[in-house]
Amino acid sequence: MASAAIKHTHQSPDTADAMATQDRSPAMPFKATQAEHSGLRRLLAFEDRIRACETRLELEHTLANELRGLVGARQVIVLHRKTLSKWRLSCISSMPNRERDAPLVRAIEHFVCAQAATADPETASLCYLDAIATENQDLISAYPFREAIWLPIRFRSGEIFAGLLLLHEKPWNASSCELLQRQAPMISDTWCAIAGRRSLRPSTGRRRALGLVACSLALACMALPVSMTTLAPIEIVARDPVLVTAPIDGVIDVIHASPNRKVIAGQPLLSFIDTELRNAFELAQREADVATSRYSQLSQAAFTDEKSRHELGIAKTEMKLRLAQRDYAKERLDLIVVRADRDGLLIYQDKSRLLGRPVAVGERLMRIAQPGKVYGKISLPVADAIALTRGGQARFFLDANPTRSLTAKVETESYHAEPDATGALVYSVRAALDADQPVPRIGSRGTAQLFGGDVPLGFFLFRRPISWVRQKFGL
Repeated sequence: MASAAIKHTHQSPDTADAMATQDRSPAMPFKATQAEHSGLRRLLAFEDRIRACETRLELEHTLANELRGLVGARQVIVLHRKTLSKWRLSCISSMPNRERDAPLVRAIEHFVCAQAATADPETASLCYLDAIATENQDLISAYPFREAIWLPIRFRSGEIFAGLLLLHEKPWNASSCELLQRQAPMISDTWCAIAGRRSLRPSTGRRRALGLVACSLALACMALPVSMTTLAPIEIVARDPVLVTAPIDGVIDVIHASPNRKVIAGQPLLSFIDTELRNAFELAQREADVATSRYSQLSQAAFTDEKSRHELGIAKTEMKLRLAQRDYAKERLDLIVVRADRDGLLIYQDKSRLLGRPVAVGERLMRIAQPGKVYGKISLPVADAIALTRGGQARFFLDANPTRSLTAKVETESYHAEPDATGALVYSVRAALDADQPVPRIGSRGTAQLFGGDVPLGFFLFRRPISWVRQKFGL
């Protein structure tokens, strides 16, 4: 029995741990107290409210007001780090608005600047408002909540961008600092997700200096003289073309020449329906034959008949009238075929638009142009109009060859703006191409760049906004 007792007494540690485990196995499970359950619910509710914030302002107000119930603070102040050595108060619990120049706000910002420079940047720290002299020491001394916890909010890289100052009239305990320290990473991640790291990062003196230098250079560049330019649509049109008009009232029957083809003088271009004119000519021819025969009969009978001598003058006049009517009908019949007046390029839209179309005398049907004689017709919108001078420079960027530009000079500019095909008011500008350049095809379209006088770069860039402001507000 003694040996067995000794053997049992000198068991190995592993055996003893196993037996101890067996002894504890039937023990009752751990039960949290009601206070622990309540604190855990408050902590989870706080985290849910923080993560549910959608804007930076909502997050700041949630932090300022919800932390009071979580740790029992009397007042919570949210501050942002503007520069490496300057802090700005952004939110105070239970206060929707704040006065930027209030003495207490300045005193708290001064205190935080000093505290952030001396406290541990990685942990929450206990502090006392009277411990650091400020510019409003009397106001701080009269403030009822002087026991404080300073909680820096950092990026994952370690740089501090914000901070929370929790105030109470009684001393804080270490558990409150530990709880706030554990919540700091969650607050930082939510803050960065809502506002972005770039907007939260504090500015440095170098960045401000570079900004001032950049602004100075930009203002100096605004005074540089540049040539005033504007862009407008352009079309290459023929210079002094010969218009082909309708010589008679009628209906177009046949078109002999295709569009955009070279024609020679005398070549038939189109024909009208000749039914009416041909019948009129035949009728006039017969009436002229009858009048001629009657005049011949009266001429022979006038030698013997007194009455015939009296009617001879009337017959002669009637014969001349009928002959004139015949000649007029013949001339009109000859006009049913329209011929080219000179050699050149025949320009019109499409045969289908002319065939079977009734036209009136003088109506424009076609044009005959010289391919080598062209100019640019520029439709300058009223909103983009600039001061132009005769002989001013211009450049053409045609759609057919966008990689090459053509130089030209302004010849004329219309005095009044007129509506174009789209109904927009435009000024018609005429520009002639410079010599020794390839002549573009008639009808080519593109964009023209017109050059005016020299103006400051600032006026060149903001001309349209300035014009809009003047038209809108009359300034």
